Amino acid sequence: MPCAGVIREGKIVLVALLFAAGVSFGDEPPTPVDRQAAILLKALAYDRNLETRSGERVSIAVLYQEGEGTALEAAELAEAFKIAGKDGIKGLPVTAQALAFTSIEALLKQIDTYTLNVFYIHTSLTTALSSVEQVTRSRRIISLGATRRMVEQGLALGIYSSHGVPRLALNARAGMVEGLDLDPAIILVATVIE
Repeated sequence: MPCAGVIREGKIVLVALLFAAGVSFGDEPPTPVDRQAAILLKALAYDRNLETRSGERVSIAVLYQEGEGTALEAAELAEAFKIAGKDGIKGLPVTAQALAFTSIEALLKQIDTYTLNVFYIHTSLTTALSSVEQVTRSRRIISLGATRRMVEQGLALGIYSSHGVPRLALNARAGMVEGLDLDPAIILVATVIE
């Protein structure tokens, strides 16, 4: 049937054109950093263990892999967390800083030096995600991310965009292991990934 062959070839050409144009299936447009920080900090306010885990302050490390532009992006994210957290969370001050991930050993030292209790994992660290997750789980540090895919891969909380609207994603298992105890009100509005 000649018509079916033309349609099949047309679909192949369309897919090839989309890939050539940089369209990637399954990728989500990034949520602006100020909105990410604001939404994630609001979600952390629903953590019933926040005060006991954080001690004197909520100390966020934006972890990134060295590369083209990643240090600047991480610094912008850290600044967004500082601005969004200027009034604190549950009476606790919020601090944030960008830290380059070089090794697990270095990260463990940074946790102790800076008393870190929340990690925001930059997308440049997707290849080292399982290593970082081992640390977040053993040290009970809450892990945050910028994509739903990262949450599906094991981060506790993340932001993704659906039809241009930021959404909160929760990996229930990862959150539980990291010590996250969210109020049911936030779970009702989150996309829960089991």
